[in-house]
Amino acid sequence: METPTTLAEALEMIEQLTQQLNERDKLLAKQSDQLDRVSKQLENLSEQYKALLAMFRSQNFGKKSEKLTPGQLELDFGLDEPKDREENQDSSSEQPQARHSKKRTTSKPKKNWAETLDHLPQVDKEYHLTEGEKQCPHCHKKMRYCGKKVVSRSVEVIPRRAYCKNVWTETYQCQHCPAHGSEKVMVSSKAPRSLFPHSYFSPSVLADVLYSKFVLALPFYRQAESWKRIKIPIAAKHMSTAVIKSADRIIRPLYELIRQTLVNSPLIQADESPLLVLESEKAKDYIWAFRTPVKFGKQPLVFYYHDESGTRSGSVLADVLGKDFSGQIQCDGFNGYSLKYLPNAIFGSCLVHADRKFKQILDTLSAAKKSMAKEVVKMMADIFHQENNFEFQTAEERRQLRIKHIKPLMDKLFEYLVEQQAMAGGKLLEAINYALKRKERIYQIFEDGELPLDNNDLEQCIRKHTVIRKNCEFANTIAGAEAHAMWMTITQSVKLNGLDVREYLEVILRASTLPDKPDWEAYLPWNYKQKQEKVA
Repeated sequence: METPTTLAEALEMIEQLTQQLNERDKLLAKQSDQLDRVSKQLENLSEQYKALLAMFRSQNFGKKSEKLTPGQLELDFGLDEPKDREENQDSSSEQPQARHSKKRTTSKPKKNWAETLDHLPQVDKEYHLTEGEKQCPHCHKKMRYCGKKVVSRSVEVIPRRAYCKNVWTETYQCQHCPAHGSEKVMVSSKAPRSLFPHSYFSPSVLADVLYSKFVLALPFYRQAESWKRIKIPIAAKHMSTAVIKSADRIIRPLYELIRQTLVNSPLIQADESPLLVLESEKAKDYIWAFRTPVKFGKQPLVFYYHDESGTRSGSVLADVLGKDFSGQIQCDGFNGYSLKYLPNAIFGSCLVHADRKFKQILDTLSAAKKSMAKEVVKMMADIFHQENNFEFQTAEERRQLRIKHIKPLMDKLFEYLVEQQAMAGGKLLEAINYALKRKERIYQIFEDGELPLDNNDLEQCIRKHTVIRKNCEFANTIAGAEAHAMWMTITQSVKLNGLDVREYLEVILRASTLPDKPDWEAYLPWNYKQKQEKVA
């Protein structure tokens, strides 16, 4: 730039430089605004990643329950006498009442150490004095017997033992009747047939394998080591084959009867969980679980289902329940639970699933958004507190209590969610939209008192499957996955009815070996329980 020689040229140059500076200032301001927007975007992304990381850690390493069970943080070895407990007051009344005070949770009295030992078979071990010890150490004369006393008591375990049972039958021949053709008149006694001929799998052995697998979640290869200790060479692949074949040949009629009982139930809880099946073409199969409610349910059962498709599609609902199912289904927010597959069904939603979404992101939000999530969690806690403190005898009584005490709280909760919807973003907005989208299904609890507020009971049954899945990692074949579903149905339904699972498994397996075809209706867990109670 040339140096101005006149005042006019200097003024013109100053004006040009001023314009250039102004343009640069505008460019810098524009770039600064862009940097601010990018910075905010990065902050939002960082917040979202932190939220996802916290949710991942919570799902994989955090506790899997929203509440602690009584005594969960205590170690009780049963050495102390049980404390005196106050008797529960009679809750019956003409009108249903809601208690607003904190509910006292009283656990069942536990057997102390001595009571537990008294119920075991008793074996006495006596230690006697020698003839020399029976003489007085001072005068050396024979002492008089005074008596004996128990100085200690202990639990002793008999290791697993196996024996060979030889089944014999006898045959009689008639010496009076003439032979019919070339055949003589002969009659043999009937005996149970072998469960699997020429194999190690008797009813008691297979019952032990099934109990270890589906109740204790012990993989087959670890069970093989246990059998090896008692000189029975049962390989893991042999156990797998026996479990699959017994499911298909023996318990399928019982499994179908349980499914039919489920279909006839007016209220069902439903959920699904992934399962890796190596034979399947899909990366991930799904196993479905259905359960009757704990309260007001007449036949406690849980039904697991897996077919060759292994799909998560809602079409499974129609396959299991039938397209004409007209009862209620309580479920989570998965889109497969829809009228598309069950046009006559009534769907209810689990409030805990909505509550859980706010709890998962509570520790990862900014202060302003955190206060919103915290307020929602507090409102839902008030709803659960009211529900847990209701005293009722019938479903209608619970429905009336809900309308009176919970509906105002629920209305306030959803009004607050609508108000905060415009100001929320990210995961918080997703949680709000999740709850608002399912408002109609959640409000179904005010139409039917049998409908629970959550499906935690079913999730506990799903957790049994996930523990086995974690220990065993995968199913090799589709038939194995189906057998898994069938035996899980049997074992978990038996547990819900308060029966001894190991004993029940052996009973139904022995029944399948009898000459006469068993009446499987009598072996349904609730029917079998009634029979046992009558015998007792």
